[in-house]
Amino acid sequence: MFSYMEARADDDPALLVIGLHGSPWHLYGPDQRIMEPSELAAQVRTYGPVIKKVVLLSSWSGIAPGPGSKSVAQRLALALDGTQVVGQDGFTWFAKDGAVHTTRQAFSTYVSRGPYRVERGGDVMAAMVSAAAISMEADWRKAKNARGMLGVGAGYDQFSLCPDKAMQAFEAGATFGSAIAAYNAALMRLERNEPGDRKAALALLARAAALGDAPAKARLASVGAPGAP
Repeated sequence: MFSYMEARADDDPALLVIGLHGSPWHLYGPDQRIMEPSELAAQVRTYGPVIKKVVLLSSWSGIAPGPGSKSVAQRLALALDGTQVVGQDGFTWFAKDGAVHTTRQAFSTYVSRGPYRVERGGDVMAAMVSAAAISMEADWRKAKNARGMLGVGAGYDQFSLCPDKAMQAFEAGATFGSAIAAYNAALMRLERNEPGDRKAALALLARAAALGDAPAKARLASVGAPGAP
């Protein structure tokens, strides 16, 4: 998929194209950590004022997840003080020449186990890369594979579009020792904000911080402070 993106034309210095895994709710960094739009905005700013438009090649980034909410692209635009951000309106597919299109199917399935494969030169559905982890969930739970369950959580969010299942998988990964899974689960609980979620989120952040996770330590200091949201 990286080579497909590299094939895109890059002749407009005012345009920044960013490819990330994502869902209607979240962006994910290369380590499968949930990335806040404000964090991505900080990286965009390092390019200086020359950037006038951002194209976010992340599935569903242009669609608000619910009434009264904002899309990931809108949230990034706000974090960039109004810079134009174009998101995607469905599952993102990449062609070998760098072209991108989206689909909005009601149901997708992954019929094999293990890594996602396509014929050489075939189009790649970005979310299907994450779906491969879901096929291994039972094995990874049995083996208490922390990294595997981190991938399962990402798959449920990005491919299945099911944040509740994603959070459950991340929490399993946290129990097995993944700091990033604990961090992701904490953020999702804070977003959901149901009774008991804040307390559980603080415990998850504390677990991640104890494992040496710097972002978790910073978030714990912020969220755990008196009067913090």
